[in-house]
Amino acid sequence: MSMEKRNRYPSEVKIRIPELCDREGIGHYDLTELLRAEGITA
Repeated sequence: MSMEKRNRYPSEVKIRIPELCDREGIGHYDLTELLRAEGITA
């Protein structure tokens, strides 16, 4: 989980956490997605 969103224009030099998770085959959630997946509501 991270607060980063997927970049519209990925860079070959800088990689964001969501892109790293994709490369490693790991699911990535931002905070909102994690709360929804866990069924947590305010």
